[in-house]
Amino acid sequence: MTHEYHFNLVGVSCGGCVKTIETRFAASGEVASAEFDLASKTVIVRTAASSEAIIDLIQDAGYNARLEE
Repeated sequence: MTHEYHFNLVGVSCGGCVKTIETRFAASGEVASAEFDLASKTVIVRTAASSEAIIDLIQDAGYNARLEE
């Protein structure tokens, strides 16, 4: 089952930051798609993984994220 999660990103300030997270997502094989909005520092992630697993991937890339309620 695929979930759609909306996250607020902390510490993401440029396209290079986004690329780092995208690379981590791709390497994991757990993310079906991710739509970043750098201006609002958000990302929409479609995945079968838990929101906690996605936050872990973002943290592994060196950034923090909060799930939007």
